[in-house]
Amino acid sequence: MVAVVFAHGRIYGPMVWRAVADYLPPTWAVAAPFLAQSQPVQAIARDIAATGIDEPIYLVAEGLGAIPALEFADSGIHPVAGIFLSGPSLEISGRTARYLKATARLARHAGHRLERTHAVQFLDAVSGRDVRSLACQPEVGYRRHVVVAEKDSGAVSTLDALEKAGWSGAEIAQAQWDWFDYAPVNFAAHVRAFITDGFSETA
Repeated sequence: MVAVVFAHGRIYGPMVWRAVADYLPPTWAVAAPFLAQSQPVQAIARDIAATGIDEPIYLVAEGLGAIPALEFADSGIHPVAGIFLSGPSLEISGRTARYLKATARLARHAGHRLERTHAVQFLDAVSGRDVRSLACQPEVGYRRHVVVAEKDSGAVSTLDALEKAGWSGAEIAQAQWDWFDYAPVNFAAHVRAFITDGFSETA
């Protein structure tokens, strides 16, 4: 059985992944932990245990969700088969986190977006974290893929850096950074292709 664990970022909560999961094969196990807490890596571990997943997982993360996803993969808590990142942010300084927390307190909560207090809690959890060295490790034992939206100009340099570090990568034409929310069928197709291509590679 394939098991996919989704990691949300600082704006959207775990419910944003529901529509994406609807377009994945029904036989795949799916978990989407709530990461707006002090120990997001442990939150991922708890969701995996609660779901009863035994097999190696595929981690799918967006934005700052890349930080707990990569830290979880490095922790060795549970085997990882692959990581799929969308528009990843691999580090956030304390100063940047403080600014984003101030803007989060003024943001309007709507749709699948995190409530203000939860957005602040998530930023507290990742503040000062830097996983660029983890992302650029040459030997990790699992497959890695990164996608960035064409209109997310800040993520293009990250795509280049990760491709140089051995990740496969793609730029999604005409897409905005949050395409996983407004185009879940397309996002799911990319996730599905990444995972099933791995089957053919290991066959």
